Amino acid sequence: MPLYRNSLNSHARRPCGPLAYAVGLALPVAAHAQAQPVESSPSLAPVVVSASKREQSARDLDASVATVSAQALDDAEIRGTGDLARVLPGVQMSQSGSELFPIVSARGVTSAQNFYNPALTVYIDGVPQLPVFAYQMLTDVERVELLRGPQGTLYGKSAEGGVIDIVTPKPDAQAVASVEAGAASRHGYVTKGNVSGTLLPGLLYGSLTAVSQAQPGDLSNPATGSGNLGSTRGEAGAARLRLAPEGQPWEVDLALSGEYSRASQDVYLPFYNVDAKTLSSPGPGTPDPYLRRYGNSESLGGSYRAGDWLMTAVAAWQNVHYARAFPFGAYVSEQPERWRQNTQEIRLATQGKGRPWDAVFGLYRQDVQQHRLSTTYPFAPVAVPSPVTVSGSDSQTLAAYADGTWHVTSSFDLGAGVRLSRDSAKTSIQNDSLGATQFEATGRTHRTHALGQVSAGFRLTPDWRVYARIAQGYEPVGFNLTPSSPADATPYGAQTSVNYELGTRYDDQRVSVAAALFHTDTRNMQLFVGPVGGQSIANAGSAYANGAEVALDWRLLPGWSAGVDATAVSAQFSRFDAAPALSYAGKRLPYIPRYSAGAHLHGRIGTAYGALRPGIDIRIAGPQALDVANTLRQPFYATADLRLGWQPNSQVELTVYALNVTNRLYRTYAFTSASGEAFAQINAGRTVGVNVRLDIL
Repeated sequence: MPLYRNSLNSHARRPCGPLAYAVGLALPVAAHAQAQPVESSPSLAPVVVSASKREQSARDLDASVATVSAQALDDAEIRGTGDLARVLPGVQMSQSGSELFPIVSARGVTSAQNFYNPALTVYIDGVPQLPVFAYQMLTDVERVELLRGPQGTLYGKSAEGGVIDIVTPKPDAQAVASVEAGAASRHGYVTKGNVSGTLLPGLLYGSLTAVSQAQPGDLSNPATGSGNLGSTRGEAGAARLRLAPEGQPWEVDLALSGEYSRASQDVYLPFYNVDAKTLSSPGPGTPDPYLRRYGNSESLGGSYRAGDWLMTAVAAWQNVHYARAFPFGAYVSEQPERWRQNTQEIRLATQGKGRPWDAVFGLYRQDVQQHRLSTTYPFAPVAVPSPVTVSGSDSQTLAAYADGTWHVTSSFDLGAGVRLSRDSAKTSIQNDSLGATQFEATGRTHRTHALGQVSAGFRLTPDWRVYARIAQGYEPVGFNLTPSSPADATPYGAQTSVNYELGTRYDDQRVSVAAALFHTDTRNMQLFVGPVGGQSIANAGSAYANGAEVALDWRLLPGWSAGVDATAVSAQFSRFDAAPALSYAGKRLPYIPRYSAGAHLHGRIGTAYGALRPGIDIRIAGPQALDVANTLRQPFYATADLRLGWQPNSQVELTVYALNVTNRLYRTYAFTSASGEAFAQINAGRTVGVNVRLDIL
């Protein structure tokens, strides 16, 4: 069920991207492209999704789905993937220390205990993003699709809570050029630029997008006088080439992108005094934290259409390296890492309608390499060498999958899918301390998995569908990627889950409603065990989650839309042996609110001086535990965002907005140290800003 529909107050495609990278890099575009008139009476047109790996209407899916259009992302001031939780119902996203380690929770599944294996994986055009690059800036987006619940059959590992697929627009013959600039409180800013169009008529098309932005912080370190800790600044660019000969059934696509960001995010506050917004225990000489991250991605893909079939193939590469340092107590921890990933996928899927069945078949390969160095040293130089741990890991996945639907009648469907996957991993660890090697360790492991899903759907009326689905998901075998002892060379096994879902969807082009009940069992959970400071990951527990979700979209009047959504989840450990004689069975899973809800109202008012576009979005989150012992908790909180856009014509829009207008403060991450002290991180405060956008073509 989409939270916002693609056609609501949107152009057919809304490109974006900053001027900072675009200077001197212009693409040839058609000189006489006509500006599109602003729609005054949008309709709730059927939404087509591709996250199921074959294009189909969302109303025909036997699964829970949400889509967010480019216009809706702009309206909500979504500047990066870390902001998507504001527009994706039932999804919570926060950071465990920094943007490198996202905590993602959905459908009662959380990645709070294994930051490198998120419970909900981010994809861009079907290509998985490295876990340390799951939080990234958004350059050019056509829509965002969310498939809820385990998606192991189609996507394999790290999709227990679902999949977020970000779809970017393909350049075509339509000439597009735009620039945007904005400023926000606490020295925030954004600049964007985009150009797209024809390079060789009827043959070659291209686009160029760039963005530069700063998201402010307001935490302080009295030892240095810094008052903007928690901030992030970055630049990103993306370029596309599309070879699509007119009248031919094939095309080839090349995509290149890169991002460089600087942040000061590893700021930990006393858990019971977060209102002070001051770095915990800032003793003399306590330095500011810093993070420098660079990532680049490349992909080469192609497609061929033949009758009822579409064959697609893609090869993708991604590199991410970062330098990270932060103070803790009287020490500084430095943890630089380098990641490399390459993936290949080829699949064959049916297209169009009119067959008694539809299917998708695919082969998939992924290789991920990680190298890490970790050292801790006191602020003041000392003669004793600091301990250094160097580690490396390599994981590979080979998989074959098939997923199909049998249209038994015009109203009744049966679906099934299967995936065979072989995962392997290896690690090496070396620790040097006091000028000598203290320990060395290596390890290898592998496992073959068979995953499946079955579903059934029945259309009660042309607008009303009910469905049932059983699906599996998993986290693969592997090793602790932040090793601290030889025990981390001992592999942990695969974490598995199965989800049972009963849902319904109604869509009559004016009102769209979706609801689902679900139950998820998770076994062999990959959890940290052992004393704080020397923990390792082991298959130490199991959990279950029961929940319900509902979402409604309603076109009130021409130009006006409203929506509400709500999710309730009860997620608990049924077993968790954290240490000898220490069990957390019956405790709630951390970072999963007991309930969450949202409401939005967006409109359009015509005036003699142009159109006004007001909007309000409200989000609430129920109480949640922030640790496995449930001793650290975040109570209920609510936030509200306001915006007002003014369009004097179809090419210009001026927008003023206020995010978290009530300046509500809440904890987003917390932990207890080995000494028993509790620390937390908090959300950004109220942000007020203004943006100006100009569509040149």
